[in-house]
Amino acid sequence: ITNRRTPSTTVFVSFYRPKRAIEMPWQSLAPLVVVATMFNVAAGLVGGIHYVAYGKSKELGLPDNEFNYRMDKRDQYLKQLAKNVK
Repeated sequence: ITNRRTPSTTVFVSFYRPKRAIEMPWQSLAPLVVVATMFNVAAGLVGGIHYVAYGKSKELGLPDNEFNYRMDKRDQYLKQLAKNVK
């Protein structure tokens, strides 16, 4: 049985469970491409912003880089103090 209201939608009738075969119109491709592109751009911006903020690339697999950043700053400060002592 074909649904006459929308030509791109075909409905199959079954006694147990109705199944629908819905064809996606080509006009819906552009929003899907935009959404997929924005996900990738957002991921790229995270790395770029992290590089600008901390001065080095983001470490993979670590959810909290603030701790590592502060430890690096502490180590630099301690090295500077060690140079002043000698």
